[in-house]
Amino acid sequence: VLNSLTHGALQEVVDAGSTAEDISARMLSDGPMQTVRREAEQLYGRKLTTPEMNMLLGLRDYLGLPADVLMELIHYVFQEYRAERGHAGTPTMRRIEKEAYAWADQEIHTTAQAEEFLQRRQARRDLAQQVLQVLQICDRAPSRTERGYITSWLDMGFDCEAIAEAYDRTVVATGARKWPYLNRILTISTRSTALPVHFTNGFD
Repeated sequence: VLNSLTHGALQEVVDAGSTAEDISARMLSDGPMQTVRREAEQLYGRKLTTPEMNMLLGLRDYLGLPADVLMELIHYVFQEYRAERGHAGTPTMRRIEKEAYAWADQEIHTTAQAEEFLQRRQARRDLAQQVLQVLQICDRAPSRTERGYITSWLDMGFDCEAIAEAYDRTVVATGARKWPYLNRILTISTRSTALPVHFTNGFD
C-alpha cells in the first residue's frame, strides 16, 4: 500500500496550500506534464479544471508515476471504459486516480513495465472476448454482473473449453443461459477433488 494514502486522500494532500495560480504555473513550467494535460484534454474534449490538473500533478509527485507512464495509464482507462460500455464515453478523473493507485501498488514506474502490464491485460481481454463468443453473446456488451462472472472464472483458471462445456451442460439442463447454474458447475469443479477441470461427472 502506498505510504498511508487512500483513494480520495490524494486530492486532499495536493490541495493543501495550492492556489489556482500555483497549479497553473506548475503545469506550465513542466513540459512532460503539459503533454499529459493536452492529451487528457483531447480525450475529454474539453479543458481540464484546476482540481483535475492538480490531481495529475499529484499522481506524478505523490504516487511516483512519470509523465510518460501517466500517458499510457490515461489511454488505458479510456479504452477500458469504452470497451465496457460499447460507446465513446469519458471516465471520471476518480477512475483514473483509482487505476493510478493500482499501477503504483504494482510498481509500474517505466513505460516498459506499463507496456508489459498492458500486454497482459490485452491478452486477458482477448480471452474474455472469446468466452463471450462461447456463450453466444455477440450483439451487445456484457452487463456488469456478466463481466463479474467471466472475471471470476478466468481468475479460477478456466479456459474457453471448460467454460464451453459448462455452458453446454447448462443449456441442456435448463434450456437457457442460466448464469448462476453455469457458475455453480464451475465452482463445484474447483471444490471437489472428484471433479476434474472438465468435470466429466454429472451435476444434477
